[in-house]
Amino acid sequence: MLFGGAVVLLALGFHAIHADEPKCLSRFDYDEKMLLKLLRIEKKLEHIELFIQDMKSVELENLKQTDQQLQMEMNVLQDNMATTAEHSNQTETLLNDNISITNASMSLLQTQTKTLLKDCQDNISMMNASMGLLQKQMNAERGPIISFLVTDPKYESDILIFSSELLNNGNAFTPETGEFLAPLSGLYYFSFNLLAPSSNTRTYCRLFKNRYILDLYAYPDGTTSSFDSASMSAFITLKKGDVFHVGRCGGAPSVSFDRSTTLTGALIKVDYV
Repeated sequence: MLFGGAVVLLALGFHAIHADEPKCLSRFDYDEKMLLKLLRIEKKLEHIELFIQDMKSVELENLKQTDQQLQMEMNVLQDNMATTAEHSNQTETLLNDNISITNASMSLLQTQTKTLLKDCQDNISMMNASMGLLQKQMNAERGPIISFLVTDPKYESDILIFSSELLNNGNAFTPETGEFLAPLSGLYYFSFNLLAPSSNTRTYCRLFKNRYILDLYAYPDGTTSSFDSASMSAFITLKKGDVFHVGRCGGAPSVSFDRSTTLTGALIKVDYV
């Protein structure tokens, strides 16, 4: 760029020289005028050289400033790259640390979960074993299933005889005699539900243990309404071979029952002592 400007100036200078070529009267006059022209050319060349030097100085200064600016920008860029690399290394280190911590936590959690699961399984096994043992103990204490349900009674020889047998587990109740013979010692439950017939009568019955009257009886008052009912229930301790029955009934004008009258009983707990 600088060389191009100098060439242009030289071309313009020579153009100016040739354009002003003097008209001479003699050889001396010609030499004098040529000498003057050469002096003018030298001055113009000096101006041109100074201009070129100035232009060189300016260009060099601009180049230095540009180089310094580029160097500063390169330094800033290098600093930014170094900072970015450091942050990247720190981030990678932190990420690796977090991954390691997470893996360790997951491993610990899996171990704890396996331990907890094993403990739960052991507890469930222990509970199942305990439940099985408890069930065996309950079955042992309860004993065999002894229960009965009879209905449709008839009053014969001071005892209720039941004609219909709906349930008789253990065959401890004899419908023909109306008696329950305890097969085991223990606690029993009995319930007697007496329903008066449609005829206006009063009827009552008592509970017996080994032919002894218990202070329990049912007494429906059929004179006020038809099909009046009364019930009595009791927990009774019986020894093996004891007899339970319902009897010693009375009423006015006579003893009578509706066929829906029921008697139920069951063994609640065996007494092994």
